[in-house]
Amino acid sequence: MSLQQILPAVINAVALCGRECVLILDDYHLIGAPAIHSAIAFLLEHLPENMHIAIGSRSDPPALARLRARGQILEIRADSSDHRR
Repeated sequence: MSLQQILPAVINAVALCGRECVLILDDYHLIGAPAIHSAIAFLLEHLPENMHIAIGSRSDPPALARLRARGQILEIRADSSDHRR
């Protein structure tokens, strides 16, 4: 089964479950496969109201610009200056 077949089923199941759901993706910066980035972009575009995604990454994942423009993202960032001198 491909991601294009699995994701709509997952999205529908989450939407129908009646509970708040959170998908946590840590170390996202290690993902290099374009198919995974496309799948996450698809999921973000079709995210049910009761589902939230938390992404931990050392770099910005693709597709964040669109979410920023829509005001649909909460970002928590570390201070970029180095205080360990």
